[in-house]
Amino acid sequence: TYPTKTSHTTQIDFDKNIVYSCEDLQYYNHSCNPNFYHEFEKMQSFALRNIRKGEELTRFYCCNEWVMVEPFICSCGAPECCRYVAGAKYLSIPKLIQHHEYLAPHVKVLLNEQIKTLQSKL
Repeated sequence: TYPTKTSHTTQIDFDKNIVYSCEDLQYYNHSCNPNFYHEFEKMQSFALRNIRKGEELTRFYCCNEWVMVEPFICSCGAPECCRYVAGAKYLSIPKLIQHHEYLAPHVKVLLNEQIKTLQSKL
């Protein structure tokens, strides 16, 4: 694991980042309508639908990145595109709930903390 986040690491816990060792997974891209997700507790990847041979692997980066090192404008073209990818911290609660099943455990904890903070202000 890597203690420092970079644009080439994947956050798997509050202070842990990895670089995928499988060459195929090192070069996936972001999509707001991804074709696979990573189960961080089991450290396994799963297809969300059939992936055609030669099709680009895509993941929703905000499922595991609370704050991105290098935010970017999304050009995935999905109807539900979030347009700007900066990390889960910056997404709307409805958008995060849409992906809740695939959020990494540390993102769920941070999301719940954010919700409690908002509720305390009401």
